[in-house]
Amino acid sequence: MEGYDVVSSDDQKVGRVVATENGYLIVESGMLRKTRHAIPLDMTRVDEEDEAVRLSVSKQLVEEGPALDDDARDWTSVDDYYGRSADLEGQAAADIPTSDEQRAELRESLQSPDTDVGPPKGAVGIHQDRWEVKE
Repeated sequence: MEGYDVVSSDDQKVGRVVATENGYLIVESGMLRKTRHAIPLDMTRVDEEDEAVRLSVSKQLVEEGPALDDDARDWTSVDDYYGRSADLEGQAAADIPTSDEQRAELRESLQSPDTDVGPPKGAVGIHQDRWEVKE
């Protein structure tokens, strides 16, 4: 993925991928005065065919974010900027299931319920908060 172009949600080139670190995509932009920005991996999608990484955020949002120094990386300011808490750090490290995995698990549980769900057999309708059963 290194060297891939990074394209924002508004179809503007943001820069090039230089690394992935701590659950973030590190993007370098600029010709003469290069700057590096970190973007959470859960806000990215890799497009292998075009050799590009597509973002779910705008170019302006990335450029206004905190720049990364080569000497010391301030991950707290990056987390705060993107509204991420310490709970989400584990998700990037695969400790917490992603939303896709959670949805798949929910679908599987709905396909084969362990208990009877729904109105009893013979129910004809709802009256206020209770089911009326036809006898």
